[in-house]
Amino acid sequence: MSDNLRLPDSVFPGQLDFAACLIGPPSPFDSATFWLDMNDDGVVAFLALVDDSTASALFAGRDESDLRELVKFPQFSSPAIRPQISDTGKVVFRDHNGSVVVVSTSGNAQEVVAAAPAFTGIGDRPGISSDGNFVAFTATRDSLAGVFIARPEGATTQEPLKVIGTEGDQATPQGAFSAFATSRRYAVAARPGAAPGSTVLSLVFAATRTFTPFQTGVTESREGVYRMSVEVFAGGGFSIVEDPQAIVEVGRYSH
Repeated sequence: MSDNLRLPDSVFPGQLDFAACLIGPPSPFDSATFWLDMNDDGVVAFLALVDDSTASALFAGRDESDLRELVKFPQFSSPAIRPQISDTGKVVFRDHNGSVVVVSTSGNAQEVVAAAPAFTGIGDRPGISSDGNFVAFTATRDSLAGVFIARPEGATTQEPLKVIGTEGDQATPQGAFSAFATSRRYAVAARPGAAPGSTVLSLVFAATRTFTPFQTGVTESREGVYRMSVEVFAGGGFSIVEDPQAIVEVGRYSH
């Protein structure tokens, strides 16, 4: 199973095996990959090989009766697409061009959330909130890496906001981050904020932070998984509600 599979609350043991079990022959694809996700409504988004395995495509559906091809990618050699689907049917992924894209299972046009040349080094596993209103991802902008959030709104997709960055850009009380993992899922959950129309986002991401303990004076780097919260305001901008806190840190070493 995928490392980013989410089981809906309604699933009981024995109801779900593998994605291939959802569609019996004949099927519109040659073989399905294990990069998949499922929302609380039981809709599965997954990547499959098509056209005699010369191309790949992103599919979504509960079973064969409502299976829909959302996007086709031109080459089998395209980077692996790792989708995440919201409970509202929006699917986020990094496409073969290295852009963060949102597409709906209802068939609406693709929305490009972040792309070159403004963004480089975009992580391959962006995340989307369960309500489909916010996307989180890592990327580099103006030569500085960070974690970004964006609110896809059709043709008026808002400019992504950097909520935390690397050393020399945005430090935290726990120390500065030196790198953000580009091959790990960026998770985001949304709830109403205190200000009118605002939203509080809880973010989880993998990163490496650097700090110098006063006891030793030796700079250390620690890889870990971190959580932080921000309040995004209706009129634009955000404030940090909870500074990044380590859920777990591993790989301690000095240099």
